[in-house]
Amino acid sequence: AAEGMESGEQPQESENQTTVTVGTLDELETAIAAAEDGDTIAVSAEVTLDGVALETDKDITITRADTYGSGALFRMKNGAKLSGLNLTETKYSKVIITESSAENSITIENCHFNGDTETAGTFVDIYAGLSGSSVQIVECTFDSAGNSAIILKNRVNLTLVDCSFSE
Repeated sequence: AAEGMESGEQPQESENQTTVTVGTLDELETAIAAAEDGDTIAVSAEVTLDGVALETDKDITITRADTYGSGALFRMKNGAKLSGLNLTETKYSKVIITESSAENSITIENCHFNGDTETAGTFVDIYAGLSGSSVQIVECTFDSAGNSAIILKNRVNLTLVDCSFSE
């Protein structure tokens, strides 16, 4: 287990943690189901959540794969939900929200967004082409956005509940 380590070095706690790279919603759902606390899932292409709830109570980090240069990690629409994830990013937008309605509200809850103020872009970019779009962000933390934590376009009803913002 300590192969490649110099004498006297202690193994890192992350030794039992794994990183899995996914490119589709099915792969992401499978990776979340199989993940253990402390694992990381790297997204290699934009994943669309069309009316899908992606939820976990595990301590899992979602990040951008080294091979995925630009684009959103998630595109949410039609009542999609993101819950319980740690999203770490150093560049670009993490989540783009489109095509919601008052009846099909999009929800992001209990998520932690973490970036790098020098290079991170926007964590959540909300836009819609129809009046009455509805987005709820509940009990989320936003740390170290390089641009804006949330960008909101016109004609969108945004509800923020018990969220915190730093740096």
